Amino acid sequence: MAKYATTADVTDTTIVVTDADLQEADNYVDNLLKQKGIDPTNVTLPDETLKLLAVYYATYRALIREAVHEDSVLIDKAKQYEKLYREKAEQVTAETLGVTGSATFTASRVGRG
Repeated sequence: MAKYATTADVTDTTIVVTDADLQEADNYVDNLLKQKGIDPTNVTLPDETLKLLAVYYATYRALIREAVHEDSVLIDKAKQYEKLYREKAEQVTAETLGVTGSATFTASRVGRG
């Protein structure tokens, strides 16, 4: 069962979003949170921002899956959902999620000098 959104949260009736799509969206959201230095276990659910992000991403993935035969209408619609989920992803911060004590990740380059 998906943790950020359910099939009932999907309002677009032109495409069938499956639990597998929503689980893929969970993975996307968890990875996004980690990239932003937010521990997913510190996020209080349900969260409207993450729910919408998961719905947009899952709908995008469902449209891509169904557009296998190069259905231009579905591909165009998938591009619209891709824009929506990317815009929503940019809104995700520790502050917007009300998370304190987030993990801080740093990158270092190790090499011989």
